[in-house]
Amino acid sequence: MRTWLPDGDATYRSSDGRRKTTWAQLHAQFDLVEVTS
Repeated sequence: MRTWLPDGDATYRSSDGRRKTTWAQLHAQFDLVEVTS
């Protein structure tokens, strides 16, 4: 499972820093699960 982190400019990046995307792209391509601490 890939973890996406907010990047500060309305985009999200993968935890390894290799991928970057928008919320709309994430929502369209993946079943998202929000995990809170």
